[in-house]
Amino acid sequence: MGYMVEVAERHPEHTAIVVGRVPRDGVGPFIGEALGEVLAVVGEPAVAGMPFCRIDIDGDGFLLEVGFPVVDPIEPTGRVVPSRLPGGETATVMHVGSYDTVPGAYFAIEQWMSEQGCFAAGRPWESWITASR
Repeated sequence: MGYMVEVAERHPEHTAIVVGRVPRDGVGPFIGEALGEVLAVVGEPAVAGMPFCRIDIDGDGFLLEVGFPVVDPIEPTGRVVPSRLPGGETATVMHVGSYDTVPGAYFAIEQWMSEQGCFAAGRPWESWITASR
């Protein structure tokens, strides 16, 4: 799939997240559980954007932060804690297709950044347009 990298200025966003270390085959179930927990704590009216997942490779698995942007900062409740998505210039691509082929989107951004002489200022994240809330 050919990817078009778009650059936009983002404002920082308050988020409500669940953090977890998961094996590679546990990503899908963890994301579903975490999104459900966040919604149960913050409620639909507090959600200010699409669900997302920040990702960090952690040995044989991943360190994930899964949640939603929220209107106002939250108080920690159980596993649901406050966080923020950073602001600033952000490179994005739109991936359409199987989740198994998402690494191609990451590669496209990494290649584009290398060609532009840019570097990542933090960990990447994914947002899902088709995920139900």
